[in-house]
Amino acid sequence: MGVFNKAADALAPIVLGAIILKDSSALQARLATMEAAAKTAELELLASKVVMPYVSIAIALILLSIFIYKSSIPEIRAEGEDDQGPNTINRKSIFDYPYLWFGIYHLISLCWSRGIIG
Repeated sequence: MGVFNKAADALAPIVLGAIILKDSSALQARLATMEAAAKTAELELLASKVVMPYVSIAIALILLSIFIYKSSIPEIRAEGEDDQGPNTINRKSIFDYPYLWFGIYHLISLCWSRGIIG
């Protein structure tokens, strides 16, 4: 999976740049002749093109999560896990898994630190 992440890190700017910045030389020529208000409006239009790829990614992830939620995946249990011994923890809620929250916190911290570093 690390190989795919590295490939995506390399290809994403190229693909999105090609989509967003197509015909950029004509845009630069138009910007050179525009007044400040028209230039601002043109640059805001260019910036709004960035939103659509991320919206489509969000929609795809939401659909994937709905598909996984609705699928009939059986619950996996280890041998002897059905036994209710004295050391068995009966977890019914997501809040009963403290290491899950610890992991989420660290993943968010990792993303923030990668964003700050660049």
